[in-house]
Amino acid sequence: MQSETIGALAAALAKAQAEMKTAKKDSTNPFFKAKYADLPAVVAACRPALTANGLSVIQTSSINEGEMVLITTLAHSSGEWISGVWPIRPVKNDPQGLQSAVTYARRGAYAITGVVSDDASDDDGEAAQGRTTQSAAIHGSKTMNQDPDVEEGVKNWCAEQKTFLANCATIADVTDWEEMRADGLKRLKSKALPAWSDLMKAKEARIGNINLAPKS
Repeated sequence: MQSETIGALAAALAKAQAEMKTAKKDSTNPFFKAKYADLPAVVAACRPALTANGLSVIQTSSINEGEMVLITTLAHSSGEWISGVWPIRPVKNDPQGLQSAVTYARRGAYAITGVVSDDASDDDGEAAQGRTTQSAAIHGSKTMNQDPDVEEGVKNWCAEQKTFLANCATIADVTDWEEMRADGLKRLKSKALPAWSDLMKAKEARIGNINLAPKS
């Protein structure tokens, strides 16, 4: 969605992107031993350049056909704007689950600005994509039951994967998810089999829901 014209916005965004810093990976997923840029880091990387060029990001929530969604609007001082919608589907319907899903959506939706993380090979953190570097894949031998930090990392990663699965609209989306996260799923299976089994159940449940959905 966008305003009738976006010429001034596009010109301002081009200037802003030239001035943007990369988002620093200052948060760590202890299970994958990988750093990622959290929401504050993403905002800090692009807000000064956006503001200097008359641009702002507005994020609001709404209900669309019974589903909560995040609406992200990139607005320009000229009145021009572009916006996108991101579904908010918490894994658990409780305050913590909702907060996690909203944060995940807000961070991902900032892609509308063109901001990137400080490693182009790992947008949004290896933890979010479920891929690991070779060193991370072979790092240590502790299981999640032996290391509380690793256990928390497993829980956080699995919760994020379930949120992603909940947003898959087709079987192809689920297949793409599994292929992109092959390394992470392999590590999860070897280090935390119960968590892997639970995630696979979530995958099968999502496939079942997709198959049962009315065909348009």
